[in-house]
Amino acid sequence: MTSRCVKIQRLVTPRVLQHKRRRIALKKQRTKKNKEKASEYAKLLAKRMKEAKEKRQEQIAKRRRLSSLKASTS
Repeated sequence: MTSRCVKIQRLVTPRVLQHKRRRIALKKQRTKKNKEKASEYAKLLAKRMKEAKEKRQEQIAKRRRLSSLKASTS
């Protein structure tokens, strides 16, 4: 048999409110930090992609130079 009694609610004390504020503040800090890290990573990725593209262009130019030299000498 189930007993019929009132459900007890937790009290909203200053301590509980402080914990809630802290939890929300930590969440905000985490999102801010993650956003900063993501932008930092995006910059690094863009830099590396640019370097790779330049290197690829240099290799293509070198190949073209060599092929044009071979064509002119033969």
